[in-house]
Amino acid sequence: MELKVYKRDGTESGEIVTLPDELFPTEPAQHVIHESVVAEETARRQGNSSSKTRSMTRGGGRKPWRQKGRGVARAGTIRSPLWRGGGTIFGPEPRVHEKVINRKVKRLARRTAYSIRLQEGNLRVVEDFTLEAPRTKEMVAFAENFEATGKRVLFLTPTNDSNLYLSARNIYKFQLMQVMMPSVRDLANSEVIFIQKSAVETLIEGLKK
Repeated sequence: MELKVYKRDGTESGEIVTLPDELFPTEPAQHVIHESVVAEETARRQGNSSSKTRSMTRGGGRKPWRQKGRGVARAGTIRSPLWRGGGTIFGPEPRVHEKVINRKVKRLARRTAYSIRLQEGNLRVVEDFTLEAPRTKEMVAFAENFEATGKRVLFLTPTNDSNLYLSARNIYKFQLMQVMMPSVRDLANSEVIFIQKSAVETLIEGLKK
């Protein structure tokens, strides 16, 4: 599969990059994207909700009143779950929220996410470029050149470029990161994906693993 390489101004550079067909399924399995996104979102949960049981509450060591003779129900502690200020029955406890999915499923989900954007024509390869200093105006102009203003844009670079990152971080719906950093959720949530030419080989190698 061949893709054209574009310049920063949105015009074609005349170069072409080749993507292996076997890494981009023609019939995307969207259900694996759902599984991967659910697993990623579940893993982000802290799972630190906690409550105190009767044994954890402070105080209540003395019996409130004698067992018999008062004409009221017997009580052994003021920290009973039936009393105000007492412990909690079957309350939440810290736990690990985790949904385990097969490694092959994760790999297929990433390939599928890229394939969907590729079939839509929303996976663009752009020439390598950087900025001498952070300039948001330059990245805004870049999005305008590709008619991507207001769209959810994912821009992938081969390495960490602080000037590009600082230039793009304040743009609405514009996300910039290294090529192997985006999660399946990031890929599925994007409307347009831009990838710099030198990052294509890294992407191909990453999709093979």
